Amino acid sequence: MQSKMSKDKGKNLKKYKEDMKKIQGSGITHLILKWCILGKHVGKNGIIEFVENLKGSGIRVLDLDGNELGKYLGKDGMITLAKTLKGSGVRSLDLGSNELGEYLGKDGMIAFAKALGGSEIRSLNLGSNELGEYLGKDGLIAFAKVLEGSGIRYLDLYWNKLGRHLTKNEIIEFAKMLRGSGVRNVNLFNNKLSKVLKEELETILDIDIIT
Repeated sequence: MQSKMSKDKGKNLKKYKEDMKKIQGSGITHLILKWCILGKHVGKNGIIEFVENLKGSGIRVLDLDGNELGKYLGKDGMITLAKTLKGSGVRSLDLGSNELGEYLGKDGMIAFAKALGGSEIRSLNLGSNELGEYLGKDGLIAFAKVLEGSGIRYLDLYWNKLGRHLTKNEIIEFAKMLRGSGVRNVNLFNNKLSKVLKEELETILDIDIIT
């Protein structure tokens, strides 16, 4: 979808919106915008306006991996993004590699999770966002708690270094909270977890842990 970008954010946003119009009614359900650095090219308000234009497009899968959204949107922008997704029809959201842990911190990530409530999102990818380092045990447990009632069933947390920043018991406590929130599948690949811990999590929680 992305072509050569201008230095004029307005022109870039117009181009994206024109492309979105072409998608409507086409039967396309997946929109992949990996590593497009949308914040740089269309700005904070442009990203929100672009997401608003997803409504009625038929897009069910939105991939925003590697767009530095944490840097360009910040806490308030990410909360607005989450709220804007309501009614969009998007069911799978990929926010991997967006530096969310660093730029949103514990309070920002919790507020973002709360803002997702009421959306149709069932699959959420937060991989490679340094959540283990910037949220820690208390932040991750609080994050998992606010997911309750959100409808999210699959949570991707690959490469968040949970095993480096949380103890075994803290990880188990976090996973239990996820289970209580309704999450049924979790990807914990490359989180420095031992095979024994993986097996224990699966046995205790009856949850599919991918490592």
